Amino acid sequence: MTSGSTRSPGPSGPEARWWSPFRKAEGGVILHVDLGPDPEREARAFGLLDVDEKSRCAGFVEDDARRRFTLCRAALRLGLARRLGCSNRDLSFGYRKHGKPYARVNGSRVAASFNVSHSGPHGLIAFSEHGGLGVDVEERVLRRDFEDLGEAVLGPRERKALTALRGRDQAHLFFRIWTMKEALIKALATGFSLNPARFEVPPAMLRGARAGVLRLPPDPSRRWRLLDLGAPRFAAAVAWRLPHSKAGAGGGPPRRPRRGTPGDAPARDERRGVPHAAASRRRTPARDLPGNRCARVRRFGRSSYRKRFRAGVRPYPPGHADERRCGGPAGAPAVRGFTPMPVNPAG
Repeated sequence: MTSGSTRSPGPSGPEARWWSPFRKAEGGVILHVDLGPDPEREARAFGLLDVDEKSRCAGFVEDDARRRFTLCRAALRLGLARRLGCSNRDLSFGYRKHGKPYARVNGSRVAASFNVSHSGPHGLIAFSEHGGLGVDVEERVLRRDFEDLGEAVLGPRERKALTALRGRDQAHLFFRIWTMKEALIKALATGFSLNPARFEVPPAMLRGARAGVLRLPPDPSRRWRLLDLGAPRFAAAVAWRLPHSKAGAGGGPPRRPRRGTPGDAPARDERRGVPHAAASRRRTPARDLPGNRCARVRRFGRSSYRKRFRAGVRPYPPGHADERRCGGPAGAPAVRGFTPMPVNPAG
């Protein structure tokens, strides 16, 4: 999914519609839905709903909430029916555990990735071939408790960036971060069982970048693509799960360092009784264990070995057979993990 050109929302085509393309996407598209009052289109949208949706619509107390649901659901129905090649009458919806909807055609669940969000007079509908899709839009409203909200939903780095700003800039940053986080949570489809303060948006996006990739706590082996869709009138973001085949070199779980590389040197040398200061910089065969003089020369380098020899420090663990054979006291205290030996004054 990549960001594309922006088109101004509004009616288009021979038939007046209340939605229009907003951003092009790889394998899909994001639509903007105009949720402004209009009795004629509200009546038309209501006629596209099924019995359950009309019953749900009647349960809204506020007219604004009823209008937003009706217009968004009708636009979603028409968009899905066209993409699935079915009629609106054959289309229905089911809901997952945390309330995320999925599509059914003639009662059977179908593979269709979509997500809906609305705030104020703006709605967004995302369609994609990618699974794990989430979109969010928020109307920017100035309020005085952004820092208090940040304590509950933002990570340390995000809170630091938020407290450094004031006024309109602080509001824009808060809504920008929040829409990105909510799009990711909606993509996960786990509701707020994942605390948004447990993860942070990519650092580059916190500094203003419009796209990024990150991992989330529930499954670090998965990578998620995140796009900032913010416009002058609202903040918005979309997120989706990257397939393993397209995740790139870092798409799978973090790779374990190869044996013999600096990444595993501390643990490896600790197991062998060798201090990390003497960690090998190359792959060391299993036969090169402490006590083998030739192996120690190969491991540390000949010049380093001679310096240690002249200083009276031999690279053998206390009590080792080679240490006793070379004349060092078996019970002598170790110096940085090595055993001192008598130095020949004449040598």
